[in-house]
Amino acid sequence: MTQAPPAAALLQGSGLPPATLQALEKYSLPQLQALSLADWQQLGLRDPIRLYRALREVNVPQAADCSPQLTPQPSSGLRTDDDLVDLGDDDDFLTQDLDLEGFADQAFTLSPAQAAPDATAAAAAAGVHLLNSLPDAPKIRVIVRKRPLNKKELEKCETDVLECDSLAACLYVNEPKTKVDLTKYIERHTFRFDDVFDENVDNTQLYNQAVQPLVGTIFRGGKGTCFAYGQTGSGKTYTMSPLPLRAAADMFAIMQQETFANVSLHVSCYEIYGGKVYDLLNGRKKLEVREDGRKRVQVVGLREVGVGSLEVLQQLCDHAAAARSTGSTGANDESSRSHSILCFALRTNNEPPKIIGKLSFIDLAGSERGADTYDNDKQTRLEGAEINKSLLALKECIRALDADARHIPFRGSKLTEVLRDSFVGKNARTVMIANVSPNSGSCEHTLNTLRYADRVKEIRKPGSAPGNPGGAPAAAAPPQPANGFAPEPPQAREPLPPRQAAPQPAPVPVGQQAAAAGVQHIEECMAAVREEMNLLANLDGSSGGGDIERYCSDLSALLAQKQASLSQLQLRLHAFQQLMRTAMNSRA
Repeated sequence: MTQAPPAAALLQGSGLPPATLQALEKYSLPQLQALSLADWQQLGLRDPIRLYRALREVNVPQAADCSPQLTPQPSSGLRTDDDLVDLGDDDDFLTQDLDLEGFADQAFTLSPAQAAPDATAAAAAAGVHLLNSLPDAPKIRVIVRKRPLNKKELEKCETDVLECDSLAACLYVNEPKTKVDLTKYIERHTFRFDDVFDENVDNTQLYNQAVQPLVGTIFRGGKGTCFAYGQTGSGKTYTMSPLPLRAAADMFAIMQQETFANVSLHVSCYEIYGGKVYDLLNGRKKLEVREDGRKRVQVVGLREVGVGSLEVLQQLCDHAAAARSTGSTGANDESSRSHSILCFALRTNNEPPKIIGKLSFIDLAGSERGADTYDNDKQTRLEGAEINKSLLALKECIRALDADARHIPFRGSKLTEVLRDSFVGKNARTVMIANVSPNSGSCEHTLNTLRYADRVKEIRKPGSAPGNPGGAPAAAAPPQPANGFAPEPPQAREPLPPRQAAPQPAPVPVGQQAAAAGVQHIEECMAAVREEMNLLANLDGSSGGGDIERYCSDLSALLAQKQASLSQLQLRLHAFQQLMRTAMNSRA
């Protein structure tokens, strides 16, 4: 029998890192081709995609007894321990132009005699260890990620106004402001969340700490949702793009277990643009959202593709990204103008198939203020109004979910309507990643994003751990003169500022709190009415068509704010009613 040369000798000059070549000394080329991408990761081989491409470029004649025999098999949902996906002959999947119409849920697998049982058993054992090591994700988890200053911001000499304290999970915003007498000063804001990541944290660290627990959730029969929120150009798409592939790699590793031998991974991807749903894996086909007899929302006609390798998933993601709606805004030349939803569904291969877990990755469109849309055309302003409306509805749904409210306003937008299945249930888990820009020119945008994220974590259930950093609200520190010196960085063990500037001598009775909430709502309504009158006055003073379009856009955003304020008041009144019932029951 001819001895096969080591794979490292054949891959010299391929551009692989020295550490990878050193790890390949113990394997021959046929042995590597007999392993799956998940097996490579379990054996400590980094950058499997790059390694796979290098293997495909190697053209070495081999003896007949060294080449693995390939046997095409029908789809069975998932390979067993002896049926490993062959990485040397899957050209039907890895085409340059992915033809989804001819895509079949099948895989070329090794014959049982040529499989690598030791490597497969090791991968299965590693999958068991991975699943057991994943903690149970909290119901709501809010994370903030800061991006670095980009080249354009550095050329404008903009300063970094954000300070991250990862140990205390705090983010400090040094907002530059000017007094009436033109004296400049810095107003310092403090926000506290579950986790705060600075610009030095890469996507791998973010995934391991924040998103990986969701993988364990879906294998335990739960539903996970991860979404990124932030202004245009804050890094949402950059953050979300690699997360599905990393999650799929862990899912494939866990599915090596015999327990999940009858489970397969199915992928679908669609976008919500202008209140309409389009299938990104089926030529942007327009879809209908309907409710079935069990009160479950279904996206009718949505295409699902069975996936058995990371390479196929990568092509699907690239195909969906190319079909997504983008446009030019004042902040970004190519900005996402739609909400993109990528869904992973674990289905059994029985008839009829059943879903045992579902994981959704949502890349939300960038939030905007009405003042930022004045220089945009009509279409961009209408898109911005629709985006803000759906984001407000999403925030209210999450807050109502965390407060265990009786009514959750899923019908507020198409986005929350299609995500209803992901949020309902005691096993639903949500991770919110708030992306913020550090430049001084985006300080107001950053504060709006942080306040949005803070209100998501504002309501905490009774019995929550007091050390949980998620529920602490934002606080503003006393103004600091801008004397040319930056404020001192915070200490890791320094106690946080209190919720309010002045301590209250005694708790306010529930009745007074309800009355105060009503008064606050009336004041907000009066302010909204004054704003509407100003919009009408500006419209009456002009006759241009562009002013009418601007009026419609601003009025739509104002109505969305009023709807959000009313929903917040309803939630607070519901909480007051629960407190009153509890007090009456205790007296009885």
